[in-house]
Amino acid sequence: MSETQIGYLYAINGAMVALLQIPMARFLSARKLFSVLTIGSLVYVMGYLLAGFAGGFTLLAVCMIVVTLGELIASPTLTNLVANLSPEKERGRYMGIFSLFTATGWSLGPAVGGILLDNIIEPMLLWGTLSTIGLVSAVGYALLGRKIRRRDRPRAFDGVDGNS
Repeated sequence: MSETQIGYLYAINGAMVALLQIPMARFLSARKLFSVLTIGSLVYVMGYLLAGFAGGFTLLAVCMIVVTLGELIASPTLTNLVANLSPEKERGRYMGIFSLFTATGWSLGPAVGGILLDNIIEPMLLWGTLSTIGLVSAVGYALLGRKIRRRDRPRAFDGVDGNS
């Protein structure tokens, strides 16, 4: 791929985030957090699996669209979940730690992914592993949502499995 095509892929992501983030957040705010996180993780899984088959710009552009949809679904919902699960007096600390780990992943991911792609003969091995991690996350969100709904929750859990 050319540098121009790579730029187009990043532009697709940026344009989608700029245009869809607020409408998507409004739409998702009326949904159950753990259900949304489960769906967001599954959308990521689809995008990453497709990337394993991508051999050219067109399929990579489709992958970018799907992965960006996963990002638009999961990212604001995760922030909302952290806010709902954290004690009110420690919310800033929880959000800071969450942001630290998120930023670390966004920073290290491209470098580690690039190194792995350069050294792994079969790209599906890398993308399949990422998809598996996403699948495990989806199952984890679904199970955690069930567990929280089943028990009596302290006030800090208000809205976690409902509208918030």
